[in-house]
Amino acid sequence: MIRMHFFIKVATGILMMLLVPMQILASEDNCSWVEETMAQMTLEEKVGQMFIAPARGYFPGSSGRALRDGSRNTFEEFEHNLVNNHVGGFRLYGGEVVQTAVLINRLQSMSKVPLFFSSDVEAGLGREFQGGTQFPTLMGIGASRSEEISYQMGRATAIEGRAIGLNMIQSPVLDVNNKPQNPIINYRAFGEDPVDVSRLGAAFIRGIQDHGAISTVKHFPGHGDTDIDSHIELPVVPHDRARLDSIELVPFHAAIKEKAGAIMVAHMGMPKVNPEINEKTGTPMPATLSPSMLEGLLRNEMGYDGLLITDALWMGGIVEQYSPGEAAIMAVKAGNDLLLSSENLDEAIQSVLEAVRSGDIPEERIDKSVVRILNAKKNIGLHIPENIIINADALFETIGSPEITNAARDAAARAITLVRDEQSVVPLKLMEGMDVLNVVLSDQAVSENVIGSVLSEMDNHNMNHQTVVLTQESDIRKYQDALEKAQTSNAVICHTIFRIRAHQGHVELAQPVTAFLEELQKGDASVIIVSYGNPYLIGQIPEASSYLATFGTARVVQKAVVDAIFGIAPITGKMPISLPGYFNRGDGITTAKPENYD
Repeated sequence: MIRMHFFIKVATGILMMLLVPMQILASEDNCSWVEETMAQMTLEEKVGQMFIAPARGYFPGSSGRALRDGSRNTFEEFEHNLVNNHVGGFRLYGGEVVQTAVLINRLQSMSKVPLFFSSDVEAGLGREFQGGTQFPTLMGIGASRSEEISYQMGRATAIEGRAIGLNMIQSPVLDVNNKPQNPIINYRAFGEDPVDVSRLGAAFIRGIQDHGAISTVKHFPGHGDTDIDSHIELPVVPHDRARLDSIELVPFHAAIKEKAGAIMVAHMGMPKVNPEINEKTGTPMPATLSPSMLEGLLRNEMGYDGLLITDALWMGGIVEQYSPGEAAIMAVKAGNDLLLSSENLDEAIQSVLEAVRSGDIPEERIDKSVVRILNAKKNIGLHIPENIIINADALFETIGSPEITNAARDAAARAITLVRDEQSVVPLKLMEGMDVLNVVLSDQAVSENVIGSVLSEMDNHNMNHQTVVLTQESDIRKYQDALEKAQTSNAVICHTIFRIRAHQGHVELAQPVTAFLEELQKGDASVIIVSYGNPYLIGQIPEASSYLATFGTARVVQKAVVDAIFGIAPITGKMPISLPGYFNRGDGITTAKPENYD
């Protein structure tokens, strides 16, 4: 019956084959849809609506690597989550654009209630999905200082996201990153100034929600001043309410004013603001599970009435202290509407059902969230059948369109920031036959393809260049070989690619890397260190005479790097963060605009 239902709906969708341009719809139309849907739902279906299951946007069974909860992205598991668990949506952890669109069409066709599909596309669709457009990170937008660029990035992300079936964009990050040692937020944030984060974040939210998707801002109440990754364990922040009001909460007030559709709650303790503790361990209660933080502060005091969604419940900040069932029950009691990526979805759902049946959780509490969820789905048009099925043929006109590609290029160019240039070597003068050594320094095994766009751009100019790839585990002989090559080069460009990754837990360079960079500065070649990832690296390489921050590894960023270094385009970015002793917020050397620059 389910499979027949699927084929009927897909056939209908194929006949329509139109990707309807979406705008937030007035709630006056079809106002009975929420009430009618609620009236037809069982308790099991209502509880299921509150859970977001994990998935990957690849053909079912082909993604290989298991997800954190042990599932392997098979059709049988999707069918189980839809038919038995009645989930309200899926969170996609990567994928490929065409396969994702096909998968989403199938899952939407199987579901009795239209589904949320969300993803962590903080730097454009290409951050998670092969074939999508990738922008610089949000800190690159902070370096541009431009609300227009932020709006266009949000717009592009929503348009490409809706084209493959995403309707909930888990962005922007509104954390105020004022701790250089932060191992998980870092360049994912707009910067360290709450006013700028608010201003740029509001523009990003508008870009998303003006184009038919829900913006999920994160990570309430503010993950920017932490030095622990909540994927590993629970960060505990000692700030009081006055501090939160002056810094961390400022962007969330702006998001509420902008009517952001959802707020994601962080797994972090704030004992001076939230007095609740885990009675078993005596440790602070995560904000995710705290009624005083959600119903008290966020709902009642700050006046937020949109969706509340947990950060992933399989993260260490939760699973180190709570079972899947305990975490789910507490998350519902705290006031969350959507529970994301439980470590054991079956156990979590059954635990909440048992709590409702026993009276521990009133059914009215479930109804309140489900009404909010259904209203959110209706407001982006998911109650209209022809808006659900995606036209896969339209992907080729939408994904990577000239307008979106130009927006990404503009964002990348405006993000480039020249932090230091003591010898005035930037821009490098293009000379016929000049020898350039590219040194790729990474914290993980990579090939020279990681800077493939840089190399392609260099091929367009009359220079000799070669590339050496080093990681933190490279043999000392490889480092020595690179130093010898540098001695015969006119210029050395060090491409440092140290990304922020979940479960990594630190952002420091290893000693072999810092020792190599120190030796490199002693040679005669002009040395330019380019940071594609963590912009605070200069703190570990104080000898660096030229330091360029790019805030991303996307192809458009790599082209912007070559244009900036060789004077093809001006450099205009300003640092949206500070590192005492090395640079201040607002620092950045501006280079002249070339005569032939368009």
